[in-house]
Amino acid sequence: MIEIKSVGVRNNVQLAQALTDLKLGNYKRGLRINFNVAKLKDGTKRIIHGILRSLCKTSCSLWLGFFGCGGAVL
Repeated sequence: MIEIKSVGVRNNVQLAQALTDLKLGNYKRGLRINFNVAKLKDGTKRIIHGILRSLCKTSCSLWLGFFGCGGAVL
């Protein structure tokens, strides 16, 4: 799945929407592209849905805790 946006600040609500889209579409990976940046590589992030809980507790619990730890942004 590819999500294309032009937003100033990315927030957790947008991440939750992207993770929901991945889940409903039965996709494991996604790509978020934000065109509101000086360099395109600064606005490109990979999203992975369905990370193992053991990895998720250490890597994304700080900012994805209330999403049920269903994915990560790399």
